[in-house]
Amino acid sequence: MFVGQIPTAGGSGVWEWSDDRPDQFDSLNNITAAALSSNGQLLIQELTGPISSNPDNFPVFWHAELYLVNLDARGYRRRLVGLFDEIDGQAVVPPGTLNWFSSLQWAGEYRFVGEGAHLSPRPGEPIQRLGLFQGLIRNDTTVVELIDDLSDVDEWSVTEDGMVLLRSGLDLFLLPASGGQREAITTIPAAPGRTVLAARCDRGSCWVVSRGGQPNGAAWDVWNIDRPDGHPTLVRTFNPDVLGVPRLPPRSRHAIVQVGGIPYAIREILSVP
Repeated sequence: MFVGQIPTAGGSGVWEWSDDRPDQFDSLNNITAAALSSNGQLLIQELTGPISSNPDNFPVFWHAELYLVNLDARGYRRRLVGLFDEIDGQAVVPPGTLNWFSSLQWAGEYRFVGEGAHLSPRPGEPIQRLGLFQGLIRNDTTVVELIDDLSDVDEWSVTEDGMVLLRSGLDLFLLPASGGQREAITTIPAAPGRTVLAARCDRGSCWVVSRGGQPNGAAWDVWNIDRPDGHPTLVRTFNPDVLGVPRLPPRSRHAIVQVGGIPYAIREILSVP
């Protein structure tokens, strides 16, 4: 069980962490969501279950917890929140209650944001999406609360200045990580068949990658949006070498596309010519 980082441009790993606790003879541990902060703190959602479990019975006999790992203190782990658990096929929290994170991101030194869900204890049932939650880590407790229901949101990410970017179709909004009202940033110009594939906001500008709206429907458009005035500018149109849904890592000029579990870099597309 380990977490690692590689450069967005490719190459050898620059950092990794592995769990050095003694192996358990009857259980498996899996990291199902993780986020690394700039000050060396690792947030992990750990799922634990029996080695002999029939995969068709998941998640019966499994449980999940959220941990904070301090990498500067030789991997000291602090249990923040108890998440999924079940007893005799019954969830320990009522239906519709948060007990799972589909993804996690840091939004400050002691604040994280995660897409929360409800994992049913009955095998084969879908995960119920609940919305976006913020977690505030204090000395003796961790407070988790809903900040947006994400009912109309296709994508979200944390910005460099601790806001949350929400994308709904062609529309972009900013939301305080502590909760509050959405602020509209911009709308990408509509065109026949145009859809947004990915978006990211830095301190002064945002980036959007879209597809469609051009004679060549497979081409990608890259937009740069000035955050103060919200004006979208088309900076390039190109045909990608790798087909897939891109991700836009923070502070990188490259996009990442994962195909068959392998990440590929599409270089230098997030820059103004």
